[in-house]
Amino acid sequence: MTDEVFDGVTDDSDGRDLGFWRLPGGFDALLAQSSAARPIAYVEAEYFGGVGKQRAAVWADSALALGPLEEPTRKRLSRAVSPIS
Repeated sequence: MTDEVFDGVTDDSDGRDLGFWRLPGGFDALLAQSSAARPIAYVEAEYFGGVGKQRAAVWADSALALGPLEEPTRKRLSRAVSPIS
């Protein structure tokens, strides 16, 4: 997310309540509103030199439905699954 987009969609609230690095303040409310028609996800990946982290959340039916996820999870798979994948 560029600084211009961030500045254009943020309000005065703190978007880091969900633990995201670049989630604009108030953008989670817009995502919830937009999810009334269909599920919508917000994902972040921050890497430098192969080191970093991922975070993801999904909204559906105007509410947070999944996440935020940060740590890899294991479900029926023999390997870890990242929040984005």
